[in-house]
Amino acid sequence: RGVLRVGRGRVGVADGAQIDVGDALIDGEPIDVQLDLYNIGDAPLALRGDPPVALVGPDAADFALIEQPAGRLAPGERTVLTVRFAPHTPGARQVRCVLSHDGGGEPSPFAFTVHGRALRVVPAFVAVGYGGRRMLSLDGGQTWQGDVWEVAGDAHTEFMLRGVAGAEGRFVAVGGASRARVLRTEDGLEWQESLPPRTPAFNAVTFGDGQFMAISGQAAWASVDGEDWQQVADLPGDGQLRAIAFGGGRFVAVGDNGRRVTSADGIEWDDAAIGGESLTGVTFGDGHFVAVGGGERRTRSEDGRRWRIDVSGDPEQFFGDVIWDGARFFASSGVAFFASPDGEDWTRTPGFGPRDFAWGDGHFVAFSWRNRRHVSVDGLAWQPTAEDDDGPPLSAMAYGVLYRDE
Repeated sequence: RGVLRVGRGRVGVADGAQIDVGDALIDGEPIDVQLDLYNIGDAPLALRGDPPVALVGPDAADFALIEQPAGRLAPGERTVLTVRFAPHTPGARQVRCVLSHDGGGEPSPFAFTVHGRALRVVPAFVAVGYGGRRMLSLDGGQTWQGDVWEVAGDAHTEFMLRGVAGAEGRFVAVGGASRARVLRTEDGLEWQESLPPRTPAFNAVTFGDGQFMAISGQAAWASVDGEDWQQVADLPGDGQLRAIAFGGGRFVAVGDNGRRVTSADGIEWDDAAIGGESLTGVTFGDGHFVAVGGGERRTRSEDGRRWRIDVSGDPEQFFGDVIWDGARFFASSGVAFFASPDGEDWTRTPGFGPRDFAWGDGHFVAFSWRNRRHVSVDGLAWQPTAEDDDGPPLSAMAYGVLYRDE
């Protein structure tokens, strides 16, 4: 008679087996589990039932059979069973897979359980600052939680955080004074300290090409998870680098006295400095890098090497940062707000000018000196959400997403 054997790759799967597929995002990429069913007997083997395999349990709606096995196997024949984990509800999910057959080997019915964790994507803003201050907003900047710091005041201490980036369900914040400081979080509330080998303070961090990239004035460091860091490059040029961005397959960092460096892989960097006022912010959008800085300077490049547009405004003002919202570039000089569809032609709106800001999930969130916070839906009309407070000043903000199982 036929004899059933079940395997997953080179590993056998026994009756009652538990198969853990890990984490899957709701409405994200599904996870497929493929099992091989063999007839190792000397007679045909029939799988009973229509369809041959059933999914059983209260979480069955989060799973699907996308490839049913053949109903009959000749001696020596193999067929494939594929179970897909495509969750709709967060939390631990599982399903029992049951098949009946008329052969020997494995019992009939034969059953195994597939289980995984379903995560929902939660849009989030994180702000960081002096004294190690960090805080989280899950409602587009309307309210904030997890507001903590180690040292009060606005001194440049070892605890200071200068930059933050969000990606892959986590945030990474960087800073320090005599040596680098790195914090990471997967929920925006509990932060873990990473300890890269002794290196000067980090000034900024971004995410691109599957890795976080942090910079000091002299070196670039990379990490895929924000925990384990490696120095990947010594950077050309002199002076500090203040900001970094990724786009179009390239990293671009900018800094003091117009310093600019660029890299396609984070390892080999080219010096693209052309002097002038210091640059304090850089972003990528619509095929261009746009950098801003002192004297309301705005400059644009397609590749980070050749900068074709370079204009300035009020020599007494400076831009703190620049962002792209999918349609326009925005920059703030502290006394005015600037918007541009292409990084070349800018519209100036006097009045509110935040020190730093971020955009994501249809929301603009900004803060000014001493931590007054504002929100906007268009980047032009702003509403205050928090007045000045006595906590350490904020220095940087980022948008990202967190993954939660509730």
